[in-house]
Amino acid sequence: MGRKKLTRSFQKLKGSENYREWAREMTSTLQTAELMGHVTGTVTIPTPYSGDSMAADHEEKYEKRQEAIDDWIRRDSQAVGTMGLMCTPIVQLDFKPCRSAKDTWDLLQTRYTPSSKWEVLNTLNAIQYNRSEGVQVMGQKVKDVLEAMHELKITIEDYIVHKTINSLGPELEIYAIILRQRARNENKLPDLSTLLRDLEEEVSMKN
Repeated sequence: MGRKKLTRSFQKLKGSENYREWAREMTSTLQTAELMGHVTGTVTIPTPYSGDSMAADHEEKYEKRQEAIDDWIRRDSQAVGTMGLMCTPIVQLDFKPCRSAKDTWDLLQTRYTPSSKWEVLNTLNAIQYNRSEGVQVMGQKVKDVLEAMHELKITIEDYIVHKTINSLGPELEIYAIILRQRARNENKLPDLSTLLRDLEEEVSMKN
């Protein structure tokens, strides 16, 4: 069966500011190429054949197992290469100590998942509005930031978060307005699915 080729194009991983978006796109890319099992560790390298060396079919079984091992190594290298193509040269330096696609994926996840308020706010500040992206893409970027805020128990009413949202710029004003309205009556983030739907509806009306 023929393997599917990489056809997606998206922003290269630069750091924590675009890791969530990158990971989502890379997951889709690896799934399309049938490589995701290598980064999750569900597709493991076959063990070397250790059957009876005196058996009549020993050589055949040994060669078949070795072919499976070689194919796994090739596919794992392909997964690493696919990730590397969509990382900046600086991020690619992180690949050096990694011995497999799973090692690489785990390291990138550990190193670049926003893990502090400041990293989340930098991600929020890094969002740039591009009209060619459309409401769905913009809404997903905002949702990524909100999910990170949820995980870190950061609230919209936090002074610094509030200030950051207010400084998103005129193109993103509608997002700031909706976020403030949703947080007005209670000191917590709104339900993400409801918020994303509201964002899409409100921005569609504005465009």
